[in-house]
Amino acid sequence: MADRVNKINSQIWIGYPRAQQINARLEDLLVHPQVARMPCMLLYGDSNVGKTRLIRHFAVKKVRSTDEDETPTLPVFMTLAPSKPDEHELYCECLRQLNSPHRPSASAGALRDQLCSLLKDLQTRMFVIDEIHNMVAGAPVKQRIFLAALKSMSNKLQIPIVAVGTTDAFNAFSIDSQISSRFEPVALPRWTDGVDFRRLLATFVKATPLRERSLLSSDDVAAKLLKMSEGLLGELAEVIRRSAIAEIKAGRECITMETLTGLDWTPPSERR
Repeated sequence: MADRVNKINSQIWIGYPRAQQINARLEDLLVHPQVARMPCMLLYGDSNVGKTRLIRHFAVKKVRSTDEDETPTLPVFMTLAPSKPDEHELYCECLRQLNSPHRPSASAGALRDQLCSLLKDLQTRMFVIDEIHNMVAGAPVKQRIFLAALKSMSNKLQIPIVAVGTTDAFNAFSIDSQISSRFEPVALPRWTDGVDFRRLLATFVKATPLRERSLLSSDDVAAKLLKMSEGLLGELAEVIRRSAIAEIKAGRECITMETLTGLDWTPPSERR
């Protein structure tokens, strides 16, 4: 039982159609030839809709194991945005993440140059910054300065920048026409019922180690799952995870409407 519970608790990747489309766009950006004005992307959607999981899956696939004699490379560098639009803190965090000695008291320009030099040495071809909506915690003028810094980094490195965040980020990027034209907005929407949603549920059934086949894609169960998750992939995965573990422990081995009804679950919109 413990092995199966551990498997359920492990994150799985499901390549649903919209994720595959976005992944293909990321692949195109990664191999884009260096030009003066590199294309960038803003991947946005509601919290827990699956943005971070998607971009991390893409980044991890690009990690290459190298022999000791080989120079290490980092094709995709991924970091988190600071809690407010502060380019100095962004550069410091990136350098800390890369274990690069630096002076926190140095100017933002000096730290940026150090980071860019290091990323060039690592042959980085894409810079990803998650939780970019954190920038809305600052005044509009600070947001503009921060966005200009991102554009400057893209120009200096001649690599695409992929920013990931909520709809707040989309609104913030729209305040500057030069930024909004540089960062192509790509939405990751909530799920609605349909063929793709039923296929997603069928994939979850195959990936969940229960001895009996759960009929998650049946009309009533699918509708219940959609209501409980409110169309958010992360919430859906959590409902299925908890339900599967409850069934294993109860020895019933099959997720049913009764399982979902008896689950101690509060929809995301009611947690505020």
